[in-house]
Amino acid sequence: MSFSSFIEPRRRGFIVALLAQSGEQGANVPLVVSITQNAGYRASTDVIKADLAALRDLGLLTLREIGTLQMARIEQRGRDFAGGQFDVPGLERVGDV
Repeated sequence: MSFSSFIEPRRRGFIVALLAQSGEQGANVPLVVSITQNAGYRASTDVIKADLAALRDLGLLTLREIGTLQMARIEQRGRDFAGGQFDVPGLERVGDV
């Protein structure tokens, strides 16, 4: 097992937890990248954007464009995951961000 395959579920779980606390409007992607990196997840912007796309594909969040800025917003399914109502294979739940 590589380190990246070990840390990926934790990093993605962190992103879900972050968005669960970000309110109805969500957060812009550069802010998500910055907070995730500052929390100790040493991943490139491209890797974190790929995480966001994967989480979107799982139905946990939505991504939308507002002008030139991309926004991420948690969906109810993501809130349910963050709250412990169900598990997602390959995703690790984290506590409060």
